[in-house]
Amino acid sequence: MVKNESMFLLFYKLPFRLVLDGIAALLFISKGQWSNVWSVLKAHGHFYAGFFKAIRHRHFFTQRIYKHRIGPYNSRKLYKKLIIWDYFIRGKKKFSDLGDKNFI
Repeated sequence: MVKNESMFLLFYKLPFRLVLDGIAALLFISKGQWSNVWSVLKAHGHFYAGFFKAIRHRHFFTQRIYKHRIGPYNSRKLYKKLIIWDYFIRGKKKFSDLGDKNFI
């Protein structure tokens, strides 16, 4: 999430995600599932340890992308639907077939 999400959305989604992890850990504690609690704690530890590195990488690659791009910036960010479903079931074989209303 830190690598790919816009900074604006990351500012809102990240705390919410961390709170949900905390709630899950409390639920695991109440059920006595200590291995799951340990997994949540380890995941948080790895996240905090690599957070600033991920931000640096994000900045570095964003600069390189803007420097070497060959076309205009694509403002369509996220596809709201299931792209696999649209490709295989609905037969949408081209990006242009997806339609503007399906993007956030």
